[in-house]
Amino acid sequence: MAITKSNTKRATLNTDSCSITFCMKYIGGKWKPILLDRISKGQNRFGLLIACVEGINRQMLSKQLKELERDGLLERKVYGEIPPRVEYNLTVKGQSLLPLVQAMNRWGQKEQHGTVIEEEKLVEITKVVKPTKAVKTTKPVKKAPPSDSAQITLF
Repeated sequence: MAITKSNTKRATLNTDSCSITFCMKYIGGKWKPILLDRISKGQNRFGLLIACVEGINRQMLSKQLKELERDGLLERKVYGEIPPRVEYNLTVKGQSLLPLVQAMNRWGQKEQHGTVIEEEKLVEITKVVKPTKAVKTTKPVKKAPPSDSAQITLF
């Protein structure tokens, strides 16, 4: 890690030489690792995230999601529905950070509870394919021979 002096006589960090600083540009802060973890577990809509991430407000959630999208860790898919529906999914780059996030989770559990409560497995993100509509099969309608009355039986 190199420290350089700018014209203002302040020491600044050269982020090109420190890989930890480089990584922290992507997942640094309080919320990003938590959001990556929740989205990897299928909680990929704004309303679900606001409900399951304790302490985050709407404005901060929106800001963090935009930053993760800008950095190429999330993709945002908007559906043309009313009401509007938006889903977030991890990109390949975002999925590559999951082992790091899961290691943070295991460390936190060990320090908080004295043991790892549950070993997490890497969640493979796949595209969700909507099932096609089922074709309804019906019995053929048997028509009774016409009678003199105007009543027709359909069975």
